[in-house]
Amino acid sequence: MRLNRSASLFLRLPLLCIAGGALHGAVLVTLSTPNLTLTGGGVATLTALCTAPSGNLGVTWSYTPRVGTLGSGNAASSNGTSTNNYAAPATITVKQTVTITATSIQDPSKSYSVGIQLNPTPIAVTPATVSLAASASTQFSATGGGAGYVWSISPATGSIGQTGLYVAPGSITSTQTITVTATSSADSSVSGTAKITLTPAVAVSVTITPTTATLTPGQTQQFGATVNNAASNTVNWSITPATGSIDQTGLY
Repeated sequence: MRLNRSASLFLRLPLLCIAGGALHGAVLVTLSTPNLTLTGGGVATLTALCTAPSGNLGVTWSYTPRVGTLGSGNAASSNGTSTNNYAAPATITVKQTVTITATSIQDPSKSYSVGIQLNPTPIAVTPATVSLAASASTQFSATGGGAGYVWSISPATGSIGQTGLYVAPGSITSTQTITVTATSSADSSVSGTAKITLTPAVAVSVTITPTTATLTPGQTQQFGATVNNAASNTVNWSITPATGSIDQTGLY
């Protein structure tokens, strides 16, 4: 027996209606937040949307690990929207991710999760830059990171103690840059840096004018001196061989 086209279409309709009703009756939960990273004391607002043809559109909230504070959330609106706030702890010592989940009250098998990354505050090292001569020293300090600090230098020229005190080498032959790093003692991925410029000593020289003079017996000559690369322009005058005399004003 063959069915005509109208009978075949009539038999398909109930099947389509049943499938459509099952899809329309599904519970769906979505969760979003504009704040996917937080530092100490930061707050993220989360929005959950639960859709269903009928029934309770509310969600329950949970988070793991239990770091920071998650509120209880507000009641769902008529369209299934509810919000909640997550507050990061005041001090964050290591990077970690907190997973927040909204679960349908009507159908606990339906849920949605988002991850919020908690970051320690950046480490700042002061002074940020400094120039040092041979054997000079400077004290560095650090803030941020939420823990103690491990101090290091690169390259290993001079030395730095675990209090942040850097001492330049006793001899510097050329200008070079040293990177000082303060690394969080709780999380080695968190660090801050500063720069040291090591400068070699500049040679001190003396220029005398005039550079030559011709004198007859009994004549005098006033000499002048300029000291280069020194804070003082004071010199001691002398002659070799000791023929005639010169005083400490440069008068010969």
